[in-house]
Amino acid sequence: MRSLAELEEDWDGEGASPISEAALNYSEDIIRKSRTAAKYLDYIAPTAFGSVILQWKRQNSIINAEIAENGIGFYSKENGHISYALEYTEDIDFALEKLLEHLVVRENG
Repeated sequence: MRSLAELEEDWDGEGASPISEAALNYSEDIIRKSRTAAKYLDYIAPTAFGSVILQWKRQNSIINAEIAENGIGFYSKENGHISYALEYTEDIDFALEKLLEHLVVRENG
């Protein structure tokens, strides 16, 4: 994941922003705080807006989160249907708490 920090301005040739240090730190915190986050992390990708996409897959469920410098949003899908969605919020502590709750449910479910 740290290799994302090396992406410079316009890394995609279309004006993309570099990935913010805060987004990387939040993403790493999520992975450190949950065994499920580490075990089932399926996908990590930069966005053109300087944020990070993290995706977890397990059986018939998916959690997809966008982690930015000043906010987080995520959704959870089960059997192809959205079961929970947190719209992008600047209340990062709340968003991290909710995301970790959903990862724990996957761990215990």
